[in-house]
Amino acid sequence: EEEATDFETAIALAGFGTFNVLLVSLSSLSVFATLFSSTSMSFILPTAECDLHLDLNEKGLLNGITYAGMITSTIPWGFAADTIGRKKVLIAGLLSNAVFVVCCGFSQNVKQLLAFKFFDGLA
Repeated sequence: EEEATDFETAIALAGFGTFNVLLVSLSSLSVFATLFSSTSMSFILPTAECDLHLDLNEKGLLNGITYAGMITSTIPWGFAADTIGRKKVLIAGLLSNAVFVVCCGFSQNVKQLLAFKFFDGLA
């Protein structure tokens, strides 16, 4: 008959190996992608200011619209993660984030860029 063990004992027996290092390395790539997605506007704004003829209000909107999307989507994403499963939600969120980032790169005016950055934050 097998004996039940607590969490700390199971972790101590399993150890820390190559799988854990690989898992942390791959997870860090998704963290970097979302970090760059939310902070990229500060690098893009000087060029976009000249290309899109932005005024101060539009620059402020472009800086904050990603965070507005993030704040708007926290409860639905949390609910989806609890009901569907975290892995499926992470995959769907990161894939949709990639699509919106590519769309941001192809946007031709401020309204398109604002919409795609909002959906980028939403994802």
